[in-house]
Amino acid sequence: KQTVYEFRKWFDKEEKLIVYGTGINAAAVIENCKDFSIIGVLDAAKTGEVFKGLKVMSETEAIQSGCKKIVIIARPSVHTIIYRRIQHWMTANKIQVCDISGNLISDTQRIRNHSYFEVSYQNLLKEIHKHEVISFDIFDTLVSRCVYEPIDVFELLERELNDKLKFRFSEARIYIEQEMLQHGEPTIEEIYNQIQIRYHLSDEEKDTLLNCEIQKELEVLHPRSEMIDCLKYCLSIGKKVILVSDMYLSKAYLEKILKKFDIYNYNELFISCEYRVSKKNGLWDIVKSRIGNHSCLHIGDNEQADEICPKKVGIDTFCIYSPMRMLEISCGNTLLSHVENLETRVMIGMIALKLFQNPMLASLLLLIDFLTGRILPVLA
Repeated sequence: KQTVYEFRKWFDKEEKLIVYGTGINAAAVIENCKDFSIIGVLDAAKTGEVFKGLKVMSETEAIQSGCKKIVIIARPSVHTIIYRRIQHWMTANKIQVCDISGNLISDTQRIRNHSYFEVSYQNLLKEIHKHEVISFDIFDTLVSRCVYEPIDVFELLERELNDKLKFRFSEARIYIEQEMLQHGEPTIEEIYNQIQIRYHLSDEEKDTLLNCEIQKELEVLHPRSEMIDCLKYCLSIGKKVILVSDMYLSKAYLEKILKKFDIYNYNELFISCEYRVSKKNGLWDIVKSRIGNHSCLHIGDNEQADEICPKKVGIDTFCIYSPMRMLEISCGNTLLSHVENLETRVMIGMIALKLFQNPMLASLLLLIDFLTGRILPVLA
């Protein structure tokens, strides 16, 4: 809603616009701003496809359309990276590139000496010792996927099962979950029940597909060992440890994942789908009521869900960045200009995880490899 509001506020309905991006927010803008002159979409990985009724254009088609403004609807941290990707033809044709608030984007918006890299494990331990209850986010905090974005898992699964599917699995899986999220936090079983109804699957087909997704999740997930060691340290010094996650996986599935990475003996597990509310709209109230007046520190990676929201109910926070977020603010962020297809998305996800598995310390030797050009030529 906020993205749609910003778009409607800052752009002219009569001006030809191209949206760069095929994510949830881009979809929301296209679907809710049909009175605007949005003539197409850009996404290097999906050129030639149709997204929300609009063609995903090639560079040539974007130039020939006569459009003079491209609106990037993506994370602010990748705006400059996207700009670099299209700069060579966009500048030559005098096309402006803006963010969702109408601000012009340029190659001068670089991140230098980001303050996050000054955060140390000692800082974290100091905060832990001040609190009685220690809360951990799960995904991108204790474990992380070796892909560019979590939804890449669905496309990987679609490729593996392509001969057995009668529909575009990744598109259907994303759309149905987002549709159900409008009415509360669904479980994975409920998502697949809806897929079964929509695409006329048998019980066996539905169960097979669901189990394949769980297996794929297990394959792409890797531990952030330092954070798991931190959790164990908290338990060893007598802290009460809880886990809080926005996730469609029910307790039985999530516990299976946690046990794989030697995560157990925590005191309580709060999952959004079990309580039907997310961290952003009520889960933290439930957590706070459960821990009472005990002082609590939450450790997580999402600015809104893991920092702003818990603070509103009196829970202190300590922010750690996901591997992909660390890559975005590092000198290796030029890699992101090579995100063109599923293969490069997985490769970049693997590189980010290798470099930044430890949220407190980057691998200096591998960063040197970035700078000496040993990895970039492989992607090129």
